[in-house]
Amino acid sequence: MKTEPVRETVKAFVAVFKDRGWHATDEMPDPLGVSLAVDKDGWSLAVLAGALSKKQVAAMNPALPAAQVKEFRAVSTAGFRRDCTAPTPTP
Repeated sequence: MKTEPVRETVKAFVAVFKDRGWHATDEMPDPLGVSLAVDKDGWSLAVLAGALSKKQVAAMNPALPAAQVKEFRAVSTAGFRRDCTAPTPTP
């Protein structure tokens, strides 16, 4: 089973934003896969392509019944405003 993330997926996703005036930053290390960020007008968007094996998913979710554990592959995004002054919740 191939669990390596596809760098080209992230780069293609980020290329769409670059075409719209966003500025890409360097690739960021991420334990789940490949992560890049783009910035524009005080906003930042992180793009991650990653994969987890069933074993890794089970280890991260010990309460999940074995029959529901599946391999995880995804491209996800998370955006935030850099000048936001709202307090960050802590555990």
